[in-house]
Amino acid sequence: EYFYKQNKELLEKRRKELGETMLESPDFAIQELGDLARRCLPSQIGKDLLEEAKAWPKDPQVVKARKARAIFEPVKEAASELAGKGKATDPKFAGRYARQIQAISGGASKLRKEHPETKFCREAAKFADELGIRLDP
Repeated sequence: EYFYKQNKELLEKRRKELGETMLESPDFAIQELGDLARRCLPSQIGKDLLEEAKAWPKDPQVVKARKARAIFEPVKEAASELAGKGKATDPKFAGRYARQIQAISGGASKLRKEHPETKFCREAAKFADELGIRLDP
């Protein structure tokens, strides 16, 4: 209770920041809000924050963001393997790294189709562009 009274403005600011971050980094935001809530327990604000942290994973937008992230992770991994090694327009490069190129192409295309409004879609498209990978329209 004392912690909350002394830091009410700071807590509200952090809660708002986490709410804004939720769709970009849902797991991080949920974890952070839960940690913040536990630091404020047993006060009412702690209980309220904990309830909010429990509700966020069920939010349809958060569910969608988590699905987008799951598609994005293999794209990111493949792109990091190829970073600085060449471009997909080079036939030797394309042959040698066909699996990674397919992972990036397929994941980025799926994100564009299913989650076009997400940060993950934008980042996957950027990876593809940097590597000279043409995406399906």
